[in-house]
Amino acid sequence: MIGNDVVDLDDPETRSGAHHPRFDARVFCAAERRLLRTSAAVDRLRWILWAAKESAYKAARRVDPYTVFAPERFVVRPDDGGGTAEAADCRRFTVTTGDRRFHVRTSGGREHVHAVAVAADTGALAMCARVTSPACGVLDASVAARRFAIATLARVLHESPAALAIEREARMPVLWVRGRRSRVTLSLSHHGRYVAFAGAFSPPERAP
Repeated sequence: MIGNDVVDLDDPETRSGAHHPRFDARVFCAAERRLLRTSAAVDRLRWILWAAKESAYKAARRVDPYTVFAPERFVVRPDDGGGTAEAADCRRFTVTTGDRRFHVRTSGGREHVHAVAVAADTGALAMCARVTSPACGVLDASVAARRFAIATLARVLHESPAALAIEREARMPVLWVRGRRSRVTLSLSHHGRYVAFAGAFSPPERAP
């Protein structure tokens, strides 16, 4: 099971001071708030933790489509177990919700964060995850995310983009190749100027 989330750090709703004063208390548990208080880059870390929660939620919905996104119940812990700001800014986390665990890897540039979550009990899978900022600002973000995923996955699968399609099943994206439902587990996301996707491959599909 896979999920992903992208955050535009320069979007009006994510800039420093833009969030509600009680946002942290509503969204983060006590341990996460301690990490924020000790971070030298608190604004960036806030959205790293948020993206980790969102990506884990999307992965959880693939197991149970009735999963509710209650952010404080998706608890993010740096994988090295440390409690310092440096530990919180690492690229690997574990997110737990109830008895479920997800491994999350975050990446990004100066202006965005991307998180990809995989269920902890998932076996080894080939992965493909990408982020871009569409050149056409008037293009609907959800359309842009689908087009970006199709263009990228067509190269990975050595297919023409015309042979690929993304449909929705139970509100989740499903990749079809040459009119057949593929084994690629797909997650799409968009925020602000950025669109992103993550795909997990099972045979006979191949990842780079």
